[in-house]
Amino acid sequence: MADRLAAMKKMFGYGHPAARCWVVGLEEHCTLADLEKRIAWRVAHPKCFIDLEDFHIDLLDKLPAMQEVPVWTNAHKIYQAVYGCNTLLGRLDIDVSDLLLSEILPLPKPQLESWPKLYHDLFKNNLAYRRAVRSEMSDRLVEMVDKFKPEVVILHGKTQHDWWLGKSPTLAVGWTSEAVVKQPRHSLSWRLRNNTLWVRTNNLVNNGWVRFGPEQIEQLAGLIRRERVSRPVCAGLTRRGSLDSGRF
Repeated sequence: MADRLAAMKKMFGYGHPAARCWVVGLEEHCTLADLEKRIAWRVAHPKCFIDLEDFHIDLLDKLPAMQEVPVWTNAHKIYQAVYGCNTLLGRLDIDVSDLLLSEILPLPKPQLESWPKLYHDLFKNNLAYRRAVRSEMSDRLVEMVDKFKPEVVILHGKTQHDWWLGKSPTLAVGWTSEAVVKQPRHSLSWRLRNNTLWVRTNNLVNNGWVRFGPEQIEQLAGLIRRERVSRPVCAGLTRRGSLDSGRF
């Protein structure tokens, strides 16, 4: 099982690293039914960057509809609001995709607090797993951002991200915060480092505790438009034009 863990840690995200916008969650959600298939696929294809569509077609024979995956839906809406154009999510083709999807933890799981039996040979429980891998994975994230210099990194799922950010020698301090519009219990935080805007926000979901409606998306997008250091977009994405062009 240790070789499986190494293969799972190899993957950084769906998409290519030249994307201007990176969306980084906590861990990849899956079902127990497809958990072993996900691991087997990634062990057979130990890559740092994977094509979102190719992976899901191989795994499930189809790409799930975007509205079935709240993180995809909200990430796409945020991107549209920031850049005023469309993009495909997590594709390896630099001419059509400008949004990379990543996670801070390497093992897919059905629920954040669950610990599947399949992983018992690796770590005794979820807490031991997080303690063992979180520092390594967060260090890699910072290194990758420094190397590829995206415009913005959206860290969604503040509680788990705050754990490693508080221990980071480069990102522990210097954040500015504001309350989420119409959700004063929640906040957005941001800071600029080496011309990359880091943003911390709630999970990109819609439930009884967190909402990403039009007002919350516009607040986040407005913050990014205001604080980012823009860089040129590739010619292929420029040709895509308006919000009405193409698929997500």
